[in-house]
Amino acid sequence: VDMLSDYHNYFFTSLDVHTVDLEDFQYGGTNISGFNLVDETSKEYLEITREWQNSPPRYPNWKTESIEQITKTEVGLVYDAVRLFAKALHDLDQTQAISVRPISCETEEPWLFGNAVTNYMRMIKSFTSK
Repeated sequence: VDMLSDYHNYFFTSLDVHTVDLEDFQYGGTNISGFNLVDETSKEYLEITREWQNSPPRYPNWKTESIEQITKTEVGLVYDAVRLFAKALHDLDQTQAISVRPISCETEEPWLFGNAVTNYMRMIKSFTSK
């Protein structure tokens, strides 16, 4: 069965299709599509990957992974989540005195600044969101 010729279309649903080398299929006439949540052209992404490549080794085999393997979507989403939360706390603390007090996961009492942090995070651009 010739599934890689003209008139065949494939849409990959993997969020990490950007880590797969599809060069062997580029001249076969098959339409292969996918999407990527990480904006690999953003200034921030390029700075982070450059820092990674230029950083000193921290454990054995530190540099054996390719940049595509270390920039999987999951890594980008975790990085963005931590960065957005930290930036929101930092920026809001400059304009409001954010107090930190213990909260229990067992009660329904929300954190006093929870809505402000969440709303502020929605306004920040990242390399996995617009």
